[in-house]
Amino acid sequence: MMIRTKLKLLAASGLTAMLVACLTSWWGYQILQTEKQRNREIRALQADTVNLHIITLDLLHETHARLQPSQWQIIYENLGRKIAGLQYADQLTYPFLQDEHTKIGHQFNTFLQAHKACPKDFASQGRSGSCHTLLNRLRTQVRLALQDLLVAPTRLKRE
Repeated sequence: MMIRTKLKLLAASGLTAMLVACLTSWWGYQILQTEKQRNREIRALQADTVNLHIITLDLLHETHARLQPSQWQIIYENLGRKIAGLQYADQLTYPFLQDEHTKIGHQFNTFLQAHKACPKDFASQGRSGSCHTLLNRLRTQVRLALQDLLVAPTRLKRE
């Protein structure tokens, strides 16, 4: 009788240990999948940020004649939706990304308004005077906001 009881206890403890091992491995697998998804989202966010950076610089320096601010707006809004939807297993939102995104939008819209306000005849003469100074300062502000936005996904990787 004693041996039978010991065997039953041994079998029950073996099944319990097996169940704990399976649950632990499943939990580890879920954590791994969450981290993989997080890294994929961060890489996609970095790619979209770089894309926004490139098109913004093209528009700032007027290096691409066919680019329109409406194209920039589409890319900017898509990036905003990705940032707003960015949540991981910890269910945190990332307000610093949203702040950087909002800042770049505000700075770029200010630049566009100033660009429209500058007389058209300055474009052929290379824009001199206060208009030239204003546009250069606004370009610098937009570039600084872009750099902050480019650094933000790297900051996500470390968190």
